[in-house]
Formats: sequence, C-alpha cells, structure tokens
Amino acid sequence: MEKIKDNYLFFIIIIAFIGGKLLLWDTYFFWDSIATLSIPAHFLFENNFSSVIFPHNMVDDNLALSSLLAFTWKIFGRTITVTHIFFIFTGIILIYQSYKLCKIFVPDNKIFPYIFLLFISDPALITQSLLFMTDTVMVLFAVMSIRYMLENKKIAFSLSILGLSLLRARGFCMCIGIGLSYYIYLLFQNNWRNFFKLLFSAIIPFIPGIVFFITFSVFRSVSTGSSYYFFRENNPWAEHYHIVEFKHFIKNIAAAGRCFLDYGRCFIWIIFGIIFFRFGFKRVFKIDISTPGIILSSTLLCMLFVTIPVTNPFGFRYFMLQYMFCALILGILLFRLLKQKWARTISICLIIGLWSGHLWIYPDKTPNGWDATLAHLPYYKLRQDALNYLDKNNIDFQTVGFFFPAESKGKYIELNNDERSFAEFDTKKNKYIAFSNIANWNDELIDEITQHWILKKEFSRNSVFIRIYKNPLLTE
Repeated sequence: MEKIKDNYLFFIIIIAFIGGKLLLWDTYFFWDSIATLSIPAHFLFENNFSSVIFPHNMVDDNLALSSLLAFTWKIFGRTITVTHIFFIFTGIILIYQSYKLCKIFVPDNKIFPYIFLLFISDPALITQSLLFMTDTVMVLFAVMSIRYMLENKKIAFSLSILGLSLLRARGFCMCIGIGLSYYIYLLFQNNWRNFFKLLFSAIIPFIPGIVFFITFSVFRSVSTGSSYYFFRENNPWAEHYHIVEFKHFIKNIAAAGRCFLDYGRCFIWIIFGIIFFRFGFKRVFKIDISTPGIILSSTLLCMLFVTIPVTNPFGFRYFMLQYMFCALILGILLFRLLKQKWARTISICLIIGLWSGHLWIYPDKTPNGWDATLAHLPYYKLRQDALNYLDKNNIDFQTVGFFFPAESKGKYIELNNDERSFAEFDTKKNKYIAFSNIANWNDELIDEITQHWILKKEFSRNSVFIRIYKNPLLTE
C-alpha cells in the first residue's frame, strides 16, 4: 500500500496523458514528422523492408523509429488508431523513465510531486508527447540513458545510448553530450584523478552506438557511392546545412535565447534571477546541483554546436531535455532555499506559467512554434475543411500550391489511400495557393500573396487560419 501511495502521482499523470491522447484522436502526422517519420516508414512498409537505403529526395536519418513504426503497421495495420496506440506506449514509457530519473534527484516524497510536475510541464514536451513526433522518442532514450548512467546500470545504459544513436543526427549528437557529462561525472566521483583511465571507462558504454554509426555509414556509403551521415547534397533539406555568416550566427544565438524564454519559460528564468539576487551566487552554489548542472551544460553545449553555426532553422523542440533540467534545477533550489510553503506556491505558479505557453500566439509575421504548443490544434479540422472546399469546387490539386506541412499526399498525413498530391509551390505557376499562418512563411511572400492575389475562401478558428487565394494572372 505504501508503494502505491508513493506512486499515486505517476498513475494520475498516466491517466491524464491517455485522456489527452483520446481527446486528440483525430490528429495525425504534422509538420516535420511527415517528412522525417511517415514518408520513410511508408517506404519501408510498401517495399516490405527490401532496402534501408531511401530515395535521394527522402529524409533518411531516422531509420530505427521509421522501421519500428512500419513493422507495427505490418502487424496491426497502417491506421491512425494503431499509430496513436504506438505513441501511447512511447509516451507512457517516457513518463515512467522521467519519474524514475526525477526520483534520483528528489527522493523526498513531500516535495517530489511539485518538482516532478515542473520537470515534465514544458509545453513543447507535452505537445510532442501527444502527437506523432520523433523528438519524444529521442527525449525518452536520453532520459533512460541518464537514469541508467546515474544508477550505474551499465548494460541498460549502453542499450539506451544505442537506441538514442539510432534516432536521427540529433540523437547521436545527444549521445555525445551525455558521454561528456558521464566523463565529467566520473571525474567528480574520483576527485578528478585518473583522467585517461576514466576516459576509457566512459567510452565503453558507447561502443555499440559507435559501432552502429561506423557500420551503417560504411554500408550506406558503399550502397550509394557517396560518403555522408548527417546530410547529403541531394537531401531535401540540404540547403539548410551550410556554415552561417557572422550576422546569421548572431541571429541563431538570439533564436536559441528565444527558445529558452518563450512560451512560459521566461517565468523559470525570472525566478532564477530573483533567487540569485536574493541569496547570492555563493549560497546558491553551495547546494548540490552539480550532477543535473553537468548534464544540462554538456548536452546543451553539444546541441548548440550543431544548431548555432549552421543555416538550418531550429525549433523549440530541439531543447526539450534542457528545458526539463532547467526546471529540475530550479525546483531543487526553491525547496532548498525557501520555506516549503513558499516553494510549493511558486512551483505551482511556475507550472501554470508553463502551461500558459499553449496560449501564446504571435502575429502572422512572427514565427510561432506550432509543433511546440497545443495552440495549433484547430489546424486539423481547418485543413480538412480546405480540402473539402477544393473537392466541392472541382479544383484540381495539381493547380494548387499547398502550404507546408500539408502539401504531402493524404496517405502520408492521414494514413488513408489518397494518392493525390499538390503542385510544387511556385507563385508564378500556381493557379491557387493555400496559405496558412501555420506555415511561418517569410514576410515578403506573405505580402506578395495578400496584396496581389485574390482571396477565395478563409477558414479560421482560435487565431489559426487557412486561406485559399487564386492567381489573378492565371485564373479567370
């Protein structure tokens, strides 16, 4: 009975998560998950796993999850229901692993519920967990890896790292960050002695992941006649993988800063600032937050290394693990420095502040993190309304330039049998354009369409809209 009592919060959160999934049962693949998960999984599914070398125009750095999803479809059917159930299981495992990891840092049952809720309340984490997203699974394996690292369960740690290394280029990058934190953690445990011996010890759990990296890279190189891993020249997003100029570098730093401040996260940093001002750096750093601090710093450093210097636009979801550890460290400081009454009150306010991030929507010309908050939920119904309008008015899909992320075939998005596809987006050739603020288009394109094209129909709900325009030069 005592064990059940201690774990009551875990079961409540599981029930809430499943309830959230049931409420969102009409959702389907959205944004990057279409290109990074659904389309590769369809390739494997439709070709009966005859090849793991994807076509040149397909994103191919997520082989493990795409394969697992395609295998699930083979057994239970390629349906939205099966896919939801698949991600219910991954979500439950993520909650469980997060619960166990948080328990390592916060064994006190009286304060644990507040800190744990802080740990898992980031709007990006909640949103990604409720959708069909690869980043949720990446965070899952990262949390597992850190948990088993701290529990000194070497086999489980090594297997978790292997799983993480199989999940996209960012997953392998996260492995490097965790490896760095593991090495520093071992040095702390041994009073900074035996540097080289501990380095060897730190590498051992990562050998399976390193072997996979090398083996698959060589296999793919031989199969395709080129050498690449993170990206290749004919990758559909290759244009984003260039080293930035100084001006763009500064913009990327600002974008990363926004990631850590936006959608309710600013409240975390406000309280951090107040704590440091009230108690001073010396007193704050006397509190043992070294281990979560090392993990946060190491993983953040590696993520910034592959985001800041390149032209690839990065999203709020890229730093979900780091958001979690920022909240964890703040929660520990609150309950160590303040009276419990105040610490509880502030924690609850912070949780509400994070949840409020789902309501933050910016004007059309300001990029929104649509896949990082639940504010985008009206999109699914609006997209269907727009498709119905095109069908009802006999508008050929091939004459319509549809917006990202809805331009793909219906079968890739809704897992139906709709093979129709839209025209490649081109304002000079498209007779019609389906435009939405979900797409985060650039200002020049927005001005061109809204000022020079004719609005035919608009569908809107709760600040999300889809507008269908016609080209006055190509239509009567």
